Amino acid sequence: MFYVQRFLSEPVRPGTVVSILFLIVLGSANYWGMIPSLAASITAAMFFVTYFQPPLGRFAPTPQGWVSSFVLASLRVSHLSARGRRSAAEAIQHSRKSQLSEQFGRGPLACSGCQLVASTAVNEAVSLFGASAAAFEFVPEGGRHRSGPAGWEWSIPERLRHEALAHGEWVRDASLQTVVIPLVLDHTPVAYFGLRGTAVSDTVLTAISRQLLMTLGRVLAGWRLQLSPMRLDE
Repeated sequence: MFYVQRFLSEPVRPGTVVSILFLIVLGSANYWGMIPSLAASITAAMFFVTYFQPPLGRFAPTPQGWVSSFVLASLRVSHLSARGRRSAAEAIQHSRKSQLSEQFGRGPLACSGCQLVASTAVNEAVSLFGASAAAFEFVPEGGRHRSGPAGWEWSIPERLRHEALAHGEWVRDASLQTVVIPLVLDHTPVAYFGLRGTAVSDTVLTAISRQLLMTLGRVLAGWRLQLSPMRLDE
């Protein structure tokens, strides 16, 4: 009890107050971001100038010089902390996208037939990426597979099919919220894979394209190997 009374009777040191205020500003930056930490920095400076600098209880017309240094340091720390939070959020988002693309690739990879690859791909796209519609259309008319709430009434636009084939890679139409991936093996179009109503990053689209091409190439290569002995027997 004696030590508590002695502690309470001791005058509050300005340096201690500044340290506490600085921690409050840092906590604001870590938990709420840049704007709240800026407000906390200005509020902390005004609080100190009013209650811990003569005349006490009134805002000092001429704050001490180090008060401006405190504000500048708080702003700098807030900026760095907010940038760190953004970097951490971006890293988590990137990791999430990588996990989704890997999970998407595992489904078709386990399939042994082209039709099964197509069916699995459209279902996985709707489930993982939240697409409102997904379509897998073989070329020439070798079957169509669709999925999603709007998938049964949706087909890949012919214009986007031609654009994707001309570019040799996926194309995106923001107005239609549609992405089309051409699947070309040995310079021959095999199929088109389309997504609608989902915001998929360029990195994920490239990964999807590679995974589908690799899977279809494996399936078709196995099918050709099975046909070779039959032709020799004939």
